Amino acid sequence: MSQRDAFHPTTADSGQSLTSTEFRGLMGEWSTGVTVVTSQGEHGPSGFTANAITSVSLTPPLLLICFDLSVRTLEAVRRSGRCCLNFLAADQVDLSTRFAGKDAPAAKFAECRYEMKLGVPVLAGVVAYLICQAGQEIAIGDHVVHVARPLRGGRSQNREPLVFFRSGYRQLVGGGLD
Repeated sequence: MSQRDAFHPTTADSGQSLTSTEFRGLMGEWSTGVTVVTSQGEHGPSGFTANAITSVSLTPPLLLICFDLSVRTLEAVRRSGRCCLNFLAADQVDLSTRFAGKDAPAAKFAECRYEMKLGVPVLAGVVAYLICQAGQEIAIGDHVVHVARPLRGGRSQNREPLVFFRSGYRQLVGGGLD
């Protein structure tokens, strides 16, 4: 095995559980797309940056969204029963950063272009979006997992996605491997 391919040990290698810091670092090796989850709350639009989403089932179409318990948007989703997954484009790092912050929802949306569709904000310029009906909610650790049913979506044919890897934003470069 080359030095490049060598694994670096963690506390788990000694039979102990991973620390939160080690777990976070290892999960950073998994590249993800970047989304902003939006909803309409009692006091207007709300949203947060998330990468813990995934498809669960094709028949019926279902996906899951992980919400940190401290995220204000969770209450908006519970109240409205809907949310929108906005898949960010490579040139939308500023949106990701804004919605990852702890500013009030009004400040996050102040200079953000969006339109309301099916009662939720859909951000302008995204690669794709999915408007979802919130379903089963499961409390796990410091998060809540929502199983959601996509109701409507749309995509742009000419936008590249924003990617998150090793605690930083990345862009896809070049064509596919096939």
